Amino acid sequence: LSSRFTANYPPDQLPGEAFTEFFWRYMVSDEAARDFAGDAFVSDMERRLRQERMLKPVQKAQREIRRYIHHFSPGLAVCTTLKVVGRGPIDIRSLQYLYDYALRHDLEPVGDAFSQMVLALYRSTPNHTRYYRVWLPVR
Repeated sequence: LSSRFTANYPPDQLPGEAFTEFFWRYMVSDEAARDFAGDAFVSDMERRLRQERMLKPVQKAQREIRRYIHHFSPGLAVCTTLKVVGRGPIDIRSLQYLYDYALRHDLEPVGDAFSQMVLALYRSTPNHTRYYRVWLPVR
């Protein structure tokens, strides 16, 4: 991994949060993924996906996410990554800080928040963990 990629995270966070940040970029933009993690990391990940016969399904998801983002682009928005542990739905109260952040920065929410799951881990365990990218449209 490039030093630009690893410098922002403590070593214990690299496996989860940093990869989530990379994977989101990978899903929405080839250039953003390579800028974030470097060419070697992207190539190695694609090689591993190909070996596991997962590259084509991931590329299909990329196309769908990119179409979704370009079609429903909210313009100006407050954006964050949300970690959800357990099998239940996203608790609406977990989005309160996003709303509060917008208000503290003199931004007015102008629509409903929306999300896109970017990664799911430990699916067959009680620690089922999902990461969502969440946007709150503002003006």
